[in-house]
This record gives sequence, structure tokens and C-alpha cells, in this order.
Amino acid sequence: MAELANDMAMGETVDSGVDPSDGGMRILSCKGHEEDLKECEWIVDSKCQIDEAVGAACTSAPPPGFYGDETGTAEQKARIIMDEMWEWEKMIQATFQMKISNARNDEIRMEGKTCQSAGDDTCTTTKEPKNYVVPDGIPNALHDMELIKSAFLYPEGVSETYSDLRERFSLFVSPSNVSKNEDDLSKALPKLQWNAYGVNLANFFSSSSTEEVKDKLLNSPDLASIYDIYLSSNAHNAIHYYLDSPYRYRTAAPSNLDAKTAEKFEILQRDGIVMFDDFGGDINAIIEQAMASVTGPVHLKLKNETIASSGGAVITSRIPIAPLEDLLLRDPTIKALVEAYQGPSMLHGYKTTRMTSVLESVSQYNAGAYHHDRVGRRLKLFLFLHDVDCTEGHPTRVAAGTNNVLYYRTEAYPSTRFDDDYVQSNYKIIQACGKKGGGFLFDTHTLHKGTVEGKDERTVVIAEYHNVAKCSFSHESGFGLPCPGGDMYRVDAPLP
Repeated sequence: MAELANDMAMGETVDSGVDPSDGGMRILSCKGHEEDLKECEWIVDSKCQIDEAVGAACTSAPPPGFYGDETGTAEQKARIIMDEMWEWEKMIQATFQMKISNARNDEIRMEGKTCQSAGDDTCTTTKEPKNYVVPDGIPNALHDMELIKSAFLYPEGVSETYSDLRERFSLFVSPSNVSKNEDDLSKALPKLQWNAYGVNLANFFSSSSTEEVKDKLLNSPDLASIYDIYLSSNAHNAIHYYLDSPYRYRTAAPSNLDAKTAEKFEILQRDGIVMFDDFGGDINAIIEQAMASVTGPVHLKLKNETIASSGGAVITSRIPIAPLEDLLLRDPTIKALVEAYQGPSMLHGYKTTRMTSVLESVSQYNAGAYHHDRVGRRLKLFLFLHDVDCTEGHPTRVAAGTNNVLYYRTEAYPSTRFDDDYVQSNYKIIQACGKKGGGFLFDTHTLHKGTVEGKDERTVVIAEYHNVAKCSFSHESGFGLPCPGGDMYRVDAPLP
């Protein structure tokens, strides 16, 4: 719990926001002994002071929700998308419960026939599915404890979160169900990419149209079998499968992108990260204002706009920077890339973060272990305020291609923290380093980490973009996701 609280101080805030009726800031405070985030306390504080908390994050606005005037384009899009997500979730739950019931009845009938043929009066049927031997050719990372131990930092916790998924897996790969779905599985399994973390469905698609990809995701029988076996237990599927995957699995750039932007999109779509040599804009003014907020005597006077965390190893400021907002909202390349990658989007906010020379270990900074942010497809832009060295400059490291993985589970903390050796042996690692004024755009659904080793300090601006519907849907669903992150200057503006 203390580890999770520390993450929240780094920006992975759960259900963060301000209730306007409170008239103050809201802080999620965790003392370190809690078994569940619900045991942490919301503290209302007009000055956003952080006292006696292992982890806390201050926010300056509620999660964006389009509940009032819906005349704007972004608001209309968000509400339409959210309504579609609710309808899909209700439909998929009803359909899946029917499949579960039918599968269990099939097993009971099959077991009954076996008893009759045996002529054994002591033979009885059971209502629960048996753990069958998995048929050849069906990947099974869920029961392989040695694989789980090698791939995750907290394998026992992962094994526990997989329990209901294992039950469903055993049910759907039972002899009667495999026989019933043999044709669909025989088509699907050769295309399936998988490992300890999840499945990648990229080989199933050949269209640049998000609508065509969505139609196949929702209506293809072979994909339905894969969904039932591997993905059906994830409570966040309306986000990961329905909302994100039509963009995740489109195979080419949209036709409206110019050649240079299309090239960057292809890299971002393939790797989950794309580098920029120079973002442009009024970079000198941006650097001057941002650097002053986290260095020297100025930042000490900012009080609740600046927070030092991880024992002073990381300093974060949340101050408005007008030339930065102009770049983040209006740069045509950034806007085109963001919306091609995740659909109609909004800039939720930004912050300036300084990793100091005090930072030495993952115990100080949990984001120094490979992880993803649980929210699905979400882009963050990093702007380098000085040259960032690839060895000594604490570069962000990204496991290329993991942006296209559908993870088996995303709800629990243990299933989002990964073993360095396994990640580095299974994926190409990209180090995000470069010159002042440049930076990168990356998807926090990728496995990534901040490098704790290095003698240099690193100061960057970090901005956060979501699909216009994602955070509102997450908030209404009670998912408790860091959507949006809680430790930034909030903008909450749709891309114009």
C-alpha cells in the first residue's frame, strides 16, 4: 500500500478531483497501513498542504465530465462515445453470462453421460468446471507459476488476481467447448501473439479504418473465442477493448496526415513512442518559466504549486505557462498525431518535473520499475528543458510494441509491475534521450520506467492527453484509474 501511495505522489492518483461544493483542494492521503485505496482519506484543504502522508496528490479540478452544456463538439462526441461504451458493456456482460451458463451446462451434461456409460452408481456430476488438461496449441500463461515468477515483481499477488480468469480459461478450453469452437480457434490461434503479460491481436487486422477494425473486434467469431478465454475477466474492457483497440490495431496512418506526420504516426503506432528533435514554439520562454519553477529560490516560494516527493529526489511544479499551452493545444503535428492515435482528444494538463541527483534507487521512486499506467491508450508528451544524456540523464525507457498488448488484468497493482530482466529479454528497449527543446510523445500503456541511475539531473515538462470520453467514463464507472493524473496544472481543454 505504501508503494502505491508513493506512486500516487508521482502522479498515479486514484479518482482524483475537486468537488466544487467543498470549496477547496482534495488530497488523497495514505498513511501506509491501508489494505485498500478506499481506506485512504480525502482531505479538503484550501492550501493543499501535505502533512503526515506517505503518499498524496493535490489536484486543481475535477475529472472532466460533460454533464452540463453539451453544445460543443468535444462534449457531444464524449457523451456519444460514453453512451456507446455503456451499451457495449451491458451487452457483453449479458452475452458472456449466457456463454458461461451454457458452457457449465454442457460440462454437466457431458459428465452425466460419462457416468451413465460407466454404469457406476457412485458417479456424480458437479456444478463447477474441472481443471482440464489444456489442449495442445492453446497458449496458457495463466497457470504457469514459473513464468509468472520470472515476469512480475509481485508474482503471488498476480497469481491471486488471475484466479477467476483461470476458472473461465479452464471452462472455455474444456473438451466440449473446444470441440464446439474448434473452427474459430483453429483460425484464431495461429494469429495470436501472447506472453506472460497479455495478448496482441495485431495479426487479425489489415485495415486503416477504425470503424472496420471495431466491426471485426465486436463481431468476429474467432476473436470472440480469444476474448472469452483470455480477456473476459478484465473489468476495464470497455476502455481497453472497445474504446482503445480500434485505434490500437489500425494498420496505417489516416489519409489526412501529411507525409512527415504519417511517418511519425507509424513509429508511434509500432513502438508506443516517437522522438522529436525540436518541438518548436516559443521554446526559450517555456524553458525559462518552467526551469524557474523547480530550481533556485523561485520554486521555494510557490508552495502548493510545487511538491517535493521521494525524499526530495523528485520536484514537481504545477504553474501555468502560456507559451507552453499554445504549443500543446495548437501545434498541428501534435494535434494530428494525438487524434490519429487515440481519437478525439483533450489536453488535461501539464507539469514540470525535476529528477535530482538525490535519486538513486527504485525504493525512492516506484516509477523506476517497469510498469504501465492502467488507463489504456493515453499519450504523454515530454519536453526536454536541457540536453538529456542517454546514460547519466535518467532517460525514460520504453519497451517497444507493448502499446499493442491487451493485458490479462489491469485492475490490481501487482499485475502492473514487471520484472526488468523479463521485459528486457522480450522487448526492444528504447531510451528517450536527446537535445534541449526536443523530447518525445509516448503511450503510457507501454511498459516503461524512469531510469533511477545517473549522475545528472533531468528536468522536463510532461503533458497528458486522453480521448475525450475516457476519464469521464472511468470516473462514472468507479474504476479508480489515474485518469487524469492528479499532480499537474489542469487545463481540461479539447484540442481545437
